[in-house]
Amino acid sequence: MINKNKAAQSRQLVFSILLSFILLSCEESGTVGAGFINESEIVADTIMVSELPIKSVDPYLGKLIYSATGAFNDPILGEINAMALFKPSIIQGDIGDLPMDTKALLRLNIDIENIYGRQDREARFKVLRVADFWRGSAFKRSDEVSVVESDGGPIEQQVGEFTLADFDTTGFAELELSGNWKSDFIRFYNNDDANRDSVYRHEDFGLAIVPEDDANEIIYARISTSRLLLIDPADEDTTTNIMLDWATDIEITGGTAPANNVVLSNLYDQYLQFNFTDIAQNLDNNNFVRAELVLTANENALQNSLTENEERFETPPFRIQLGPSNDIAYDLGFNTISSTASYDEGKYRFDITELFNASIFADTDITEVYLYAGQNSGYLSFSSFFDVTADAANAPKIIIFNLESEE
Repeated sequence: MINKNKAAQSRQLVFSILLSFILLSCEESGTVGAGFINESEIVADTIMVSELPIKSVDPYLGKLIYSATGAFNDPILGEINAMALFKPSIIQGDIGDLPMDTKALLRLNIDIENIYGRQDREARFKVLRVADFWRGSAFKRSDEVSVVESDGGPIEQQVGEFTLADFDTTGFAELELSGNWKSDFIRFYNNDDANRDSVYRHEDFGLAIVPEDDANEIIYARISTSRLLLIDPADEDTTTNIMLDWATDIEITGGTAPANNVVLSNLYDQYLQFNFTDIAQNLDNNNFVRAELVLTANENALQNSLTENEERFETPPFRIQLGPSNDIAYDLGFNTISSTASYDEGKYRFDITELFNASIFADTDITEVYLYAGQNSGYLSFSSFFDVTADAANAPKIIIFNLESEE
């Protein structure tokens, strides 16, 4: 961490790379993570980043730990509408003889402590039938899935309903499911054909948790720990079914980033892609100790954009990862080989020392380095960073720590 500026002189470095940089050389004392070095001999050069190379990708949103569902108009991120898709399993080899009056209960688990948006906990939700085929393992944000519209036909739209008041302190609620979906599920369950499981997977599209029209909050369902309970009314015998599949379908429109800012969300609407090659190759590798990329969060804009009764989830972990990648969406969401930024007093610091050393000493390609908001188990979160047009104290920068030359 840099603690104190002593003196500075300006000079230019010219690099033929995607990013252009202005080098401001200044001697500073600070901790660089090398305890055997006399820190009074460390010189820190600050390279001001003059361009943020913004990219976008289509993220995978299936089978995350939490599935977002609800609606909230976030002044910065935009108007969010989300529904949680899920599909109960039918146990292979378990062929029953359930009567049509079997009671179907969805034992739904949510994170009762974390609600995005309005905090009055009066939100109401519906459980509806899904009209299109989908698979959680391949589900992306761009995939279009609709719910069955109620038109008076043979397929009923609404299967169940609930409010946040229905949940206990551990985040569980039991709601009854009914209508055509229940009777169709029982028919699949009682089917003794050899291809029953395949037919069920491809002909029943599951259910969706959808907010009512007046919703102004988003909740997080943990589908993997939710269950479908089938209760035979004659002997009250209960069959418990786990969930076969789940995903989150999200649409976001609008949103206004603060002036001189860039917004990075864990839905990857935007991520940053850097080329650090020329910086690394122009370092004095005899004296080079450490390198940090520093981004400054606009904390005031984030805090002041919500009303007193509204909350966001905490900001996600911000990470940096070496490319290139054949599937950037997958790697940003699920690759664990990444470096997480430290955060202190509004500053995110990314340690890029190993990247530079790999380029200098092992000729590693560092033309594609991704900076992004981590998936964060499905919680929707983001941060707003000052961009290159901000003042020098808040603008993006790279700090190079060197041993002071004896010249």
